[in-house]
Amino acid sequence: MENSWIEVPSSSDLSREQLNVYEASLNSNMMINGAAGSGKTILAIYRAKQLEKEGKKVLFLVYTKILLKFTKLAADQFGLKNVDIMTIQDLSFKTFNRRIFKH
Repeated sequence: MENSWIEVPSSSDLSREQLNVYEASLNSNMMINGAAGSGKTILAIYRAKQLEKEGKKVLFLVYTKILLKFTKLAADQFGLKNVDIMTIQDLSFKTFNRRIFKH
């Protein structure tokens, strides 16, 4: 399902910095930081797609419910199937049967 308000760039449209992340080894961890709207979430979805193609199951954690909804929509647009997307709160509830953060 395509959403007109989510612009998903092709990998050929990524910036040099984004390409460095996209092309990095899937066996390494990295921290990505940037301003709102700089493409961090889309880049993380690209990485999840790469891992999914390798047969790996992906856990994609986000901090807010708004980012959860956006990420799920973008993941659907990318056709991700083997990715669990949830908030940190959801993970703590699923794991410990309680919420560990209070807002």
